[in-house]
Amino acid sequence: MFWVGHQQAVSYRRQNNLPDKNDLADAMAIACYAHIYYDKPSYFIEFDPDVLARMRELFLQYKSLARFQNPFINRARQQLAREFPEAINVTSNRLRDGRRALWCFIAGRDRQLKKINPY
Repeated sequence: MFWVGHQQAVSYRRQNNLPDKNDLADAMAIACYAHIYYDKPSYFIEFDPDVLARMRELFLQYKSLARFQNPFINRARQQLAREFPEAINVTSNRLRDGRRALWCFIAGRDRQLKKINPY
C-alpha cells in the first residue's frame, strides 16, 4: 500500500491544472502520482499502520481515563474536608524533592530529602 503526502498531491494537482477542493480531482491526482512514481519508494510516505492504531487506542484510553479522574478527585476532597478540615484550604506546592509536603503527610509517605553539605 502506498501513501501519498498532502503536499505531493496538491503540487501534482496544480501542475496538471486540476480543480481545487474536488474529491474526484484529488483521487485522480493521487492515482496518477502513484502510477508515475510506483518504482520509487522514496516518493511515498512510509509508516506502520499497526503503530498508528496503537497510538490512537492509547490516546483514546487516556482521554477516557481523564474524564473518570474528576469524580475521584472530588470524592477525595470531600473526604479530606470531613476528616482533615484544617488542610482543605492549604495550597501544597511542590518542593525541591518534587513532592507535595501535605500529600506526603496525609499518605504517610516519606519525602526524599537530602541534606546539602555546605563544606
